[in-house]
Amino acid sequence: MKKFPAFRPKLSDKSISNINQEIKELSISGNFGMAIKEAEENYSILHNNYFSVLCSSGTTALHLACLGLGINQNSIVIVPASTNMATFFAPMYCGAKVIPCDVNKDNGLIDLKCLEKICLEQPVDLVIPVHLYGHVIDINNLLTLKEKYNFKVIEDCAEAHFASYENDEKFVGSYFDAGCFSFYANKIISCGEGGIVLFKNKINANKAKSFKNLSFGSNNEISKFFHKEIGYNYRLSNLQAALLNYPIENRNKILGIRAKIENLYSSLFKNREYIEEIPSQLSSYRVNWVYCIKIKEKFFKKFSSKKELLFEIEKKGVEARDYFYPADKQDFLINYSKQKNYNFSECSQALEFYERSIYLPVYEDLNKDDISEIVNIIDSVIL
Repeated sequence: MKKFPAFRPKLSDKSISNINQEIKELSISGNFGMAIKEAEENYSILHNNYFSVLCSSGTTALHLACLGLGINQNSIVIVPASTNMATFFAPMYCGAKVIPCDVNKDNGLIDLKCLEKICLEQPVDLVIPVHLYGHVIDINNLLTLKEKYNFKVIEDCAEAHFASYENDEKFVGSYFDAGCFSFYANKIISCGEGGIVLFKNKINANKAKSFKNLSFGSNNEISKFFHKEIGYNYRLSNLQAALLNYPIENRNKILGIRAKIENLYSSLFKNREYIEEIPSQLSSYRVNWVYCIKIKEKFFKKFSSKKELLFEIEKKGVEARDYFYPADKQDFLINYSKQKNYNFSECSQALEFYERSIYLPVYEDLNKDDISEIVNIIDSVIL
């Protein structure tokens, strides 16, 4: 039986050659080597000349973004309830009060009406909107709220590399104060692990660069080993960075392949009686990270839970995956808010977005026959 994993990384011969070259030059650290510099320069050029800080993961990128913008235990941070929980963890690492915001029930993006309601109830220091599953938030209306309520914004772009708002020439990650990307193995641009944070302001970027490298002393200090602040080892090795530059240069080809996969799925799922919604057909959709479907309730009821549905699909060779479970229902946030002595509202639309929704494999080596087989397997399980 053929297996279809949720994702499968693709390494080009050029990327492998780049790694071999760095090994020959012994450039294996996260403190030296041309690949790190090249990746940072490429991302800066492509993202409105924002200042780039390459780091060890998307999570550390988010943490560095918070540190660079001065988030601390006195800060109030708003995060959409539907996201990878790293988006919550990062400001929590800084000790901030982190409040979940409800989302649009169709695309999972932050609900700006809910955001404004929170802003009216208390001062907000930072908002971290997420461009979820390849969809892009309403940039213009968020800019209006940012100016009205004077908060900072970090874009979480882990799942939307090289997406733009409407027909804008700018890419996500370069609209606000900072933008964060993940280069984990399942992402559109990948080096296995890794991340990058982009800052509009060079001072914020330099602060983050210091934090990521153990806050070593500057040239003005008595010694390099004089540390004014607690630092972190968030470096990405030069070897991993060597995997980045070829896919960055070939981003349009990669995005084109993923768009074809999305179109093949959509053509095969067209008019399936068990499909309630195909999110990639929504206007907020920009780039194909994974392929999402929502199943009608009457078909979903034959399974005791979503876990059972996913198990039955996987038994037939397809690794389908669950959506992110809403943050407001999770113990880590409930317990944290009690410790910090603050409350938050229920995010009912986030739960509605989550229910009966799954996503299917997307990776560059999938072909037409593979996608047809995956769809047939979904048919056989659900019908």
